[in-house]
Amino acid sequence: MRFLIQNNAVNGRISLVRKSERVVLEFDGPYLKADFGPKDFINVNNWVHAACAFVYLWAEDKDDEVKTLAREFLAQWEEGPQL
Repeated sequence: MRFLIQNNAVNGRISLVRKSERVVLEFDGPYLKADFGPKDFINVNNWVHAACAFVYLWAEDKDDEVKTLAREFLAQWEEGPQL
């Protein structure tokens, strides 16, 4: 399962993706190609943000299917924000 969050020439493609038993925030762009968990910090163009906050803010107004995957991602860090 994959949900596209953003796709542009600057940052590339950013997706919330189920990979095996984990849900990750996947960056596939010209400057950053990596998978992130909810506790990880991401530095894109000198903008540092926690992966959990990125997903939380993006998913809060999405449909139930998206929120379900976002909840699974966020639940991997019990102390972090939850939807």
